[in-house]
Amino acid sequence: MTRFPLPLIIACGCAIALLGFGPRSAFGLFQADLAEMRPWGREAFSLAFAIQNLMWGIGQPLCGAIADRYGSWRVLAVGGRLYALGNA
Repeated sequence: MTRFPLPLIIACGCAIALLGFGPRSAFGLFQADLAEMRPWGREAFSLAFAIQNLMWGIGQPLCGAIADRYGSWRVLAVGGRLYALGNA
C-alpha cells in the first residue's frame, strides 16, 4: 500500500471542501436572479436546499461504507460527477 504524504492529503481535502462548499454557498447570491428568470419563489429554493441538506446527511454514511469497500477515489470520482450534474 502506498503512503501519501500528509501535506498532500490535507491539500486534497481542502480542495474538495473548496470545490464542494463554494458553489453551494454561492447559490444564495443568485437566488433573486434565478427567481426572476423562472416562475419559482423563495419557497422552491428553500425546499431544494433543505432536500439537498437531508440527502447530504443521509448520503455521508452510505458513501463512507462504499468508500471502505471500493476505495475512496472511486467514490470521489462518482460523487464529483453527480455534484457537477446537480449544479448544471
